[in-house]
Amino acid sequence: MPAKTRKPRQYPQKMLWFCGEDKLQSPGEMYHFDYEMLVGSVALVAESSLKGKILDYLLHQKPSSDLVLKQLLVLSETYKDCTNRSEFLQMLTTIYDYLANDTHLQIPVDIYKEKLIVWTGNVFAKPMDVFFDFITDSVEMETLEPFMYQIHPEKKIHRTLLTKLGCVEKINVVNILNIMHVIKECQKSSSREKSKHNLVVVKGILNVLEELNDKHPLSSDDIDRILFPVKTKDNLFELLPAKECTFVDYKRENDEIEDDEEDLKFVHTKIPSSMAEKLGVPSLTRRIVEIKGVEDIPWGQKEELTDRIKNLIEEYADGVSVLKEMLQNADDAGATCLRILYDERTNENAKIGLIDKGMAECQGPAIWVYNDAKFKEDDFQNIIKLGAGTKMADLTKIGKFGLGFCSVYNITDVPSILSGDSLVILDPRMIHLGKALKDNNPGLRFRISDSKTRHRLRHQLRPYDGVFDCDFQSERTFMSYEGTLFRFPLRTAKQADEIKCQISPRQYTKDDVAKLIYKFIEDAGNLMLFIQNVSKIEFFHLPSQALEPHPFYSIIRCSENGKSNILVQANPNLGINEKQPIHLVENICISIKIHEDIKLHSQLFKPDTITKKSSDTKWVIVWQIGISEQIKPHTHTKNNVIVGGTAIPVNHSLMEYTEARQSTMPFGFYPRGHVFCFLPLPQESFIPVHVNSYFAVESSRRRLVAKSSDNLISEEADWNIFLLKSVVCDSYLRLIEKLPNDFYKRNCYEKWPRQGKDNMMNELVSSFYEKLVTSERKLIFRDRASSDFKRYSFKECVFLHRFLRYELEEKICEKASECFLRFYSYKKEKHAMDLPRDIYRQLTKISTCLPHLEENICDVKTFYLNSFFPSLSTDFWNQSTKERNELILQAFKLKDEEVNQMIKETQCVPTRPHGKLRKPSELIYPDPLSVCISRLFSQNDERFPSEEFNESSLVKKLKDLGMMTDTLSNELVIDRAKSVQRLAQQPAKMSERCHFLLQYLELKMESHKQVQQALQNIKFLPILQKPSSWPFNWNATDSKRFESGKKLFLKKCKNLVGCVRLVVDLDDRYDKVLKYIGLHDTADVDEEVVFDQFQEITNITSNNQLDEISETYDAVYAYFNKKNFHLLPTFKDQCCLLTKSGLVKPDVSALELHSDLEPFLFKVDDRWKKYENFLGCIGVRSTFSVHCLFETLKTMDLKEGETSKHVNSIIPILNMLSDTRRRIEFQSICNLETILLPDKSGILRKPADLCIEDERMIKQDNAFLFVHGGLNAYTTSLFEIKSKSAQFIKRFAGAVSFGQSEALVTRLKGILRDYPCNVSILNELIQNADDAGATEIHIVHDQRFHPTELIFDEKLADTQGPSLVVYNNSCFSKSDIEGISKLGEGSKGSDPMTTGQFGIGFNAVYHITDVPSFLTIGETVPNGGALVMFDPHCEYAPLATPQNPGMMIDNIHSIVENFPDIKCPEFFTAGIISTLSKHCRCHGILKVLEFKL
Repeated sequence: MPAKTRKPRQYPQKMLWFCGEDKLQSPGEMYHFDYEMLVGSVALVAESSLKGKILDYLLHQKPSSDLVLKQLLVLSETYKDCTNRSEFLQMLTTIYDYLANDTHLQIPVDIYKEKLIVWTGNVFAKPMDVFFDFITDSVEMETLEPFMYQIHPEKKIHRTLLTKLGCVEKINVVNILNIMHVIKECQKSSSREKSKHNLVVVKGILNVLEELNDKHPLSSDDIDRILFPVKTKDNLFELLPAKECTFVDYKRENDEIEDDEEDLKFVHTKIPSSMAEKLGVPSLTRRIVEIKGVEDIPWGQKEELTDRIKNLIEEYADGVSVLKEMLQNADDAGATCLRILYDERTNENAKIGLIDKGMAECQGPAIWVYNDAKFKEDDFQNIIKLGAGTKMADLTKIGKFGLGFCSVYNITDVPSILSGDSLVILDPRMIHLGKALKDNNPGLRFRISDSKTRHRLRHQLRPYDGVFDCDFQSERTFMSYEGTLFRFPLRTAKQADEIKCQISPRQYTKDDVAKLIYKFIEDAGNLMLFIQNVSKIEFFHLPSQALEPHPFYSIIRCSENGKSNILVQANPNLGINEKQPIHLVENICISIKIHEDIKLHSQLFKPDTITKKSSDTKWVIVWQIGISEQIKPHTHTKNNVIVGGTAIPVNHSLMEYTEARQSTMPFGFYPRGHVFCFLPLPQESFIPVHVNSYFAVESSRRRLVAKSSDNLISEEADWNIFLLKSVVCDSYLRLIEKLPNDFYKRNCYEKWPRQGKDNMMNELVSSFYEKLVTSERKLIFRDRASSDFKRYSFKECVFLHRFLRYELEEKICEKASECFLRFYSYKKEKHAMDLPRDIYRQLTKISTCLPHLEENICDVKTFYLNSFFPSLSTDFWNQSTKERNELILQAFKLKDEEVNQMIKETQCVPTRPHGKLRKPSELIYPDPLSVCISRLFSQNDERFPSEEFNESSLVKKLKDLGMMTDTLSNELVIDRAKSVQRLAQQPAKMSERCHFLLQYLELKMESHKQVQQALQNIKFLPILQKPSSWPFNWNATDSKRFESGKKLFLKKCKNLVGCVRLVVDLDDRYDKVLKYIGLHDTADVDEEVVFDQFQEITNITSNNQLDEISETYDAVYAYFNKKNFHLLPTFKDQCCLLTKSGLVKPDVSALELHSDLEPFLFKVDDRWKKYENFLGCIGVRSTFSVHCLFETLKTMDLKEGETSKHVNSIIPILNMLSDTRRRIEFQSICNLETILLPDKSGILRKPADLCIEDERMIKQDNAFLFVHGGLNAYTTSLFEIKSKSAQFIKRFAGAVSFGQSEALVTRLKGILRDYPCNVSILNELIQNADDAGATEIHIVHDQRFHPTELIFDEKLADTQGPSLVVYNNSCFSKSDIEGISKLGEGSKGSDPMTTGQFGIGFNAVYHITDVPSFLTIGETVPNGGALVMFDPHCEYAPLATPQNPGMMIDNIHSIVENFPDIKCPEFFTAGIISTLSKHCRCHGILKVLEFKL
């Protein structure tokens, strides 16, 4: 085959065309010209002169991928200058498409990844230098070219292909770091312009690395490979590792480099400092520190090991102790205000230029604590001491041990303190201040009064700016901070994870801060109770993005007594030496304000954590300072203050420690009493007041020092007991005594102490009660709901006996106590009082109190006679019947004669079920076997003693006192009858009560005759409600269920009166007693009542319930059959007679009926025939009359041409009307022609349209309407139903029978008198033929007798004999035929061409015949031919009537075909044939003639 030697026109011009040495080559060495763009420069392509199919067969091989890739290499090499790209883009696309669609493509990546075969849009590049997706989408990368190229293939298959060639799917960190190192080498010989471009690429890469590091920190290896641009002397740049560079983190004066900075390599100014810092470049500040060192005074806590701090903070493990210690320090310093700030700022702008890089970890979220007192130098000294308390000698301070500050290490590793001109930063771990620390001193102290120091530390101090009036940006030469500000940067996860010198492994998160603040706020009210100086605490929150702090909580302590430091007054070393104790009552209000900013709360706390409202809580605090010299303790008191106080809230109650109810205390206060040593201790007091004194407490400040089994002798424990029994107890009693009356009423005994599980606090309880029973303090009261409120001393009171007050069930005791307090009047000089059980028990446990208690007790008998029985007649016990009953039983058990007599005379026996009190004589003996009595009463009648009194001994006693056993009074009989109706809502019990009462009356009728009349008028008998099978209305309604006997009927009267009168719902077994109480029997039923019943049942009866109602109708029919009630005839026109089909009127019913004519006429059921008298009264007849039958037929709404569902009734009615007894009367009252008869299909037709099947074989037989076969011969003859043949003729005679309009014989006789019976008859026939235009006429005398079997009517048999036949060769027109039918007005009168004018001449033929006829055939004849027959006598033509005495048949062929014996003359073919007598037999004519003669 020849190879193509010239490249195609569309082939790139610069590309060479591959040509072989020989002109002819084998097909296996060439490719189809369709592949010329793929291999044209590297392989032979065949010429295209051959036909396509031959080429396809010979050149079937496709180019291999290697061959196409060679073509691609030729293309990229040829156009490496990238000019004239329009020439090669088509070929490039074709090559990429071909390779991409090669599913078996295998590319050796190592060979081609270094080849320039990827078109980037501007140049051909190596696959390894091309990528699709950037490492991040959020940072715009200006360019990486010419180091790497990014492309976006339009086709997905191209992307897959290029990936196989070695292109990078997504560039990564390694790729861009490699580019930086390539640029580093390039910069050694780059031009200024190229260097400028390279700087842009480097900056873009650093932007990407910064973002990636922000999202996920880069690995240390990647950080070490990062290079930063540093300016060179020739104003170009070089790339150096980050650790060798320095970034400027603060603005220097005149931007000049100081002497000690000359050797530093500064990052290029195009690179932001923040980026340099994030990616590991050291700051200039750090460099300066390293160069110059730190000259500030070293400061810190002297204990070297952090283990000591660990051990100390274990005693302050609760984070809230941090803030409590800050409060204590502030109070001891004399501060009046404490502010706490939670700062969430991360201070990203303050993490460069720090003292040490380790301090960056401390620049984030922190807790700030401020107070308005300035640190003294001693205070700074105390900070560095662990365990050596410096407040012990100062008795005006709360703190004693000097350990409290160490609690801050629960939350931070690096606390700092700002006060006056000093800033102290403590770093026990010595890893955050780093190299700035010297001589292992774990802290630094800076003199911030120096402006240069502040400038040097400006980045370190940046978080301070704006916090509680801090202003380190001030240009003042001297600065001193008024107050003290603590900063506690929260321990981060990194700090918690570091093992080196670890203080605590716990990270302090936002949740932890929220919990810490919440716990402090939860106790804040308690903290303010006994504190001496601080009167206000505020909390602030500074969210991470906020510009200033927001307050969210504050608490203020206001004292109505003014500011008074109790410790100062009580401290004997201050020169206050009172001989008598000092008593102070302090009224304070602690106001808590929780800001309503829900959004602010939600930022810090979880939802619903702090949802409490602000509150104002008033407290009463009673202080006692000092004691009498006589009772001072033996313990050494030189360093102790004798002061004690108790506090209670005014409007709330502190719960006892045993109570489980929810606290009513506002948020921020303890719900139960606690022990205070001016600040609250986590130790409950187990009494309902807070107890405060200058107690000896454990070093952890958690508990009072107490004696134990290991330490029975303790001066500190003795001191605490002394304080509790003296100053604390006295202040407690005075506190209770000084409470206002309203407060006292509400909380009297709640505030009294109870002994508990704390032995030391029990000392206070014992002392309290000893002083109570012996003193004149009026601490006991009873509220009599009067304005005369009084308190009494213990000696003035009387208390209920312990058996009644405490030893019975609790509720019984409570009610007995109420009764005692309300009704006691035995000793006027004593006042009935109540003591709670636990207080009573306290008094009995204390041996010194018991004798005083027993002198003031009311015994049991006195209680019953003086208080209890008098109270039963009041409403006092209405809501406490159970307790009352139990106390009554206790009275029965006393067996005291005075008490028993009181029981007999008092309504004091409770009855079932509601506890109504009755005297014993008013009760019914609850014997279930008693027929006469107990069954007539229910529990609700309150006649049976309650269950508690069913014991045999109690029942016997009640019988002895007159309880009824077997006889009722007349009044109770009446009451029992009336009680039945009260049980209407309990049908079963109502029925039972009624039955029992009737049984009782059956037995006791004679005994209760005097109430018989009353019983008859009581509505207690149940009314029978409508039975489910009762189909009629029922006189009784659901709303009325009872009636008296006089208005009820016995149940057996139901069928006679149920619809109109009430029926008792009781069986006939009670008939005797029911009649006794006035019920009506069947013999008493009035006729009018049954008449009303009859009307009701006839109005409601449904045909679907015939079986259910027959019994009722039978009863009514039977009743009236014996009565001749005068109103019965009114039912004649009503449906009142029950049949198998339902109720019917009497006038459509008869005793005898041989056919089923329902639903029009009915036969009386045999079961009712025995009630002949009743049937006659309502109008039932023996048989049905003609008029009744005909009227019934008319009611059927019969319509012609439609079927009727009543055919089975129509047929027997018609047959009955047509029988010999009724037909004459039937004909006289109706027009038979209008009566519709059913055909054999049940369709109603007029009689004239129907015929009788005569078995004559006629074609088109299916077109006949045959009369229904059920109609008998009497009926068809009465309605003159024609035979099938006659009906057939009628069909072809047209819709209207043909005949002379004036057919009267008398008229014809007159005409015949004018026409003689001679030859003139033939003249008339000739004249008619001539007028018709005939040219021929024939007259034939036919003497034959034709057959009569196949004629369409047997009456025509007399016309089948001899006749005169006249023929002419013309034919009649329609008008001619009409003219002949008229007498005296012919069709020729207006035709001058005809001879005859009067149209009556044809009638002359009646001289010789009675039935003339003619046959006319021709074009002018309707339907082509007609047979016309005249029959004035209407005796021969089947359709002749007096109105139309003749007929015309216009279908000659059907007549000839079906009735061939009606013979037409065979010797004429066309024209008019007049037949006199229509082939009439001679004897017939003669007979007629004889008749005529």
